[in-house]
Amino acid sequence: MTLIEAIKSGKRFRRKVWDKDKQHLSWNEVYGTQSLEIAYGDAVADDWEIEEATVTITGAQFDAAWKQAHEDLDRDFYYLKRRLGL
Repeated sequence: MTLIEAIKSGKRFRRKVWDKDKQHLSWNEVYGTQSLEIAYGDAVADDWEIEEATVTITGAQFDAAWKQAHEDLDRDFYYLKRRLGL
C-alpha cells in the first residue's frame, strides 16, 4: 500500500524493507510532535504496511462469539421478515 493509504488506515505503519527493530509510525504521534521527514523513495513507495494487532482468545471465547453471532443473525432475519410482512 502507499504511504497515503497507510496514513488513512488510522493504524501505525512502516515500510516492509525497514529493519525489524524500527518501530511503526503513527500519524497522530508524528503530526503532533515533529515533522515527518522521509526520503523521496519512501514517500513514493508502495510497500507500506500497517501494524496488525495480535489477539489471543480461548476456544470457549470463540464458541461463545460464534453462538452470539448466529443468534444475532437469526434475530435480524426475524425482524427483517416481520418488517416485510412475511
